[in-house]
Amino acid sequence: WILQIGNDVCNRHQNTTSSMTTPQEFEEKVTEALQWLDKNIAPKSHIVFMGLEHGGMWEIMSNVVHPSVGTTYAAMWNFIGCLEISPCWGWLNPDPTWRNITTAWAATLDAVYTKIIGEQKFNNFDMTYLDNPDSRIRQDWINAGKDPKELLEWVGGGHPSQVIHVLTAQYLWNQLAKLNPSPLPPANPNNAQIEQLFGDQGGY
Repeated sequence: WILQIGNDVCNRHQNTTSSMTTPQEFEEKVTEALQWLDKNIAPKSHIVFMGLEHGGMWEIMSNVVHPSVGTTYAAMWNFIGCLEISPCWGWLNPDPTWRNITTAWAATLDAVYTKIIGEQKFNNFDMTYLDNPDSRIRQDWINAGKDPKELLEWVGGGHPSQVIHVLTAQYLWNQLAKLNPSPLPPANPNNAQIEQLFGDQGGY
């Protein structure tokens, strides 16, 4: 699995894309990593790329009071933004234009993965790209009448919670099963016996 999440668009600098990774740089570095892997990875391996996040933290958490700081996330994020120590000013700022720019920039980097898959071939692995399902999961969660704050960790307010990790794993597994099941292991032939001995453990 290759997951960049948000590092290539997240930085402390305000009102600029100059510190974000360009698509050209992204392609060069990913290709360099793949070339190294091709020399060192076992034959018949599989590489799965997952796209970058889509933001959305500000919209969900900005008016929530931080449990230990005692002020809203918006106030805290604005404060660390002014100090230029924000971990991701592009998504953690009050300007929707810049939040959208950051998300759009992430999408241009996602497109590099599909470009590489379409144009490059490697000897020891195949490649599959899956979009980051964070925004899809969030919308489904809201449509089901659930609180989207449950999908984010409250300590930082911007990182995914264990809840969305579980939902993401389910989504990625199902997508792989449809698009390229070869990376998925076969079902354990002893599953029925395990359940008979230990009962239904909810998938664990």
